[in-house]
Amino acid sequence: MSTPIQCLVSWKERKKIISINGHTMEDVLAAVKATDFGDVASTGRIETTSIPYDDHDEGVLVGHLEFMSKEMSKRAPDLQKLSESMKQTRSSRRSWMKDTVPTTAEILEKYPALGNVEMLHEEFTAITSIQMEKKLLEFFNNFGPRILELLKTRHSTKDLVKELEKELEKLEGNSRKYRFAVALIELLPLLLKEKPKFLRGPDIYPALCFEGTSIREAEEMTVVFEAFNIHVVDVIAGMTAIMELYWVLDIMYSESNKNTLTLLEYFCGLPSVPRAPLLLRTISSIKS
Repeated sequence: MSTPIQCLVSWKERKKIISINGHTMEDVLAAVKATDFGDVASTGRIETTSIPYDDHDEGVLVGHLEFMSKEMSKRAPDLQKLSESMKQTRSSRRSWMKDTVPTTAEILEKYPALGNVEMLHEEFTAITSIQMEKKLLEFFNNFGPRILELLKTRHSTKDLVKELEKELEKLEGNSRKYRFAVALIELLPLLLKEKPKFLRGPDIYPALCFEGTSIREAEEMTVVFEAFNIHVVDVIAGMTAIMELYWVLDIMYSESNKNTLTLLEYFCGLPSVPRAPLLLRTISSIKS
């Protein structure tokens, strides 16, 4: 009998950059319906994650915008100063995004610092009061073994878990912890009768792209969504950035992974009202 799987996933420093990403015409047409920042795509998150409005002089705002644009053009921008400018312009930025519904290219043109991963983390935390990376790791640590137990009871997934257990027995330390966490991200959608499409970009929704045949061995990974192209160091970092982009940009969840993302939303403490019967049953089973 395999030893019960235990895991305490550690977090690593991450460096990410942005660039422009293109799509096929077919994808663009589909995105108009599903993810172009219009009324159809709006989730109402901006309404529920509003922050106090800071009344700044127009000249002050322009000064911050000019500074951030200049600073982001540097090879090593001053993140502390960028953080302060992003903080000072946050209420104006959130109002602008809500009222004008800009494209991702327009967002990055006006606020290029939002393409910096640390600034993305700060923006997400400021509007949700949630540290996504911390909550994801807590979810993996607290409920990971239970999720694998549930998967082992299903004919379609039990062999996958058995293979995982064999792999984990051969690993130690951080390698074992990381393999455990990646497996949870890969297998969780199967518990909800979905596939991890967010790990198989590019897509018209936020998704992780990588070179090679195995995501577990890939050295180059990128989270892509329209004008955003964010390099990440591992799959856990990628999942964090995916969730943060959905919330910061107020994107409706992909139908292909709606249940998986809503489940993560729920367990990570984000405002969530799961309604799908399968999702409700799965949440109950994980918590039991």
